[in-house]
This record gives sequence, C-alpha cells and structure tokens, in this order.
Amino acid sequence: MQSRTRGIDCQFGCPRSATITGGALRDRLLFHSFKEFNVAAGETVLFVPDGAVESIFSRVTGGNSSRIFGNLGVIGNANLFLLNPQGILFGPQSQLSLAGSFIATTADRFTFGNQSFSAIDPAAPPC
Repeated sequence: MQSRTRGIDCQFGCPRSATITGGALRDRLLFHSFKEFNVAAGETVLFVPDGAVESIFSRVTGGNSSRIFGNLGVIGNANLFLLNPQGILFGPQSQLSLAGSFIATTADRFTFGNQSFSAIDPAAPPC
C-alpha cells in the first residue's frame, strides 16, 4: 500500500504543495505507508482525511530517514503519527499545521492490542 498525493507517488518526496488522500481506513483510524517521506523547505504537504477520522498513522518503510524542512499538516482535526525507525529530522524552518496532536517516533511499529503496523515488516494495517 503506497499513499498517493494527487496521483503522484510520494516515495521520492512530494511536489511543492501536495495533499495526501486515500490510505486504509479502519474504523476511525487511517493508515498510510511510504517508502520515503520528506518535506523539503518551501513545500507544504497536507493529509486530507475523511471528517470521521480521529488519527492518521503513517509509516516509512524504506532505509532512509525522513527530513521535514517545510510545512507538514492535516486538514481537519485528526491526530498525526509519523513513524520512521531510520530517524526523523526537523529543520529550522519546519512547521506543523494541524489542530490535533502530532507524534513523531523512531520506533519500528505501532501496536494495537495483538496487532501491529510495522515499518520493518510491512504488511496490511490492523483490522
């Protein structure tokens, strides 16, 4: 499962302004997978979930760290979780634009009871 930005694969970085839609919806949780995820200086990348989504879980499965140097956000009130076990670097001009909470982690998985959403062993999101 690769998330898309207006039909453009985001694995090699996103265009100057991009919206991320789609993903796998499980109840009120939305899951996205990226091989690479970066936001360059001057870029704006916004997740656009359905209004009923409470939290967005994004994992990076490639072997590189994420560099957030531009504006990363969410349209609406959903919380955003960004997981990359290779690291997440925020530049001096980086910005967050969201009404909900934001968590960035270098853990290798999100765990939901006895199921997980792993960056090192990518499989379908939890049911």
